[in-house]
Amino acid sequence: RGARAELPANATLAVMPFANLNQDESLQWLKRGIAETMIADLRDAKRPVVERDQLDRALAELTLQGEKLSEESRAARAGRLVGAVAVVVGGYQRAGNQLRITARLVNVETGVVEQTAKVTGVLERVFSLQDQVVAQLLKLPGVKARPKPREAKKTLAAYEAYARSLQTSSDDEKLEELRRALDLD
Repeated sequence: RGARAELPANATLAVMPFANLNQDESLQWLKRGIAETMIADLRDAKRPVVERDQLDRALAELTLQGEKLSEESRAARAGRLVGAVAVVVGGYQRAGNQLRITARLVNVETGVVEQTAKVTGVLERVFSLQDQVVAQLLKLPGVKARPKPREAKKTLAAYEAYARSLQTSSDDEKLEELRRALDLD
């Protein structure tokens, strides 16, 4: 077999919600939070990215169809529905105060994993961990860890409130979580 061709730099990407691998309810908010941050980071890297609401609609349609698909098959099918060339799928898990984030960039036509990323660090450094995942997926030069914020726990709590606002369908709950995020940071 020959070497596979890399995805073009202008290939449209879709980012799936990340899986909470050890079902830690206290970290359920990261499911959307990591994906949302990755979308912003990919856009900053000048990569075309599908809007989250378009992907949500495609995922809802697949759910309605009722087919039992593997995570990567479902991601690839949703990616095709929204015109993406590749999808980012991944997960996270916690062990003590350590957080590991893994991600795969999957070609929607072939199902081939084009690139992988895996980072581990303290939960309070989740922003830096996310930056490192994107850098690994896009094969960017080494990303330096962000300076440790003086109030990392406060910033993390604000991020959690923001991410929780993305998960609720209630406008009142969204507003409450967004206000909480602003109050915290």
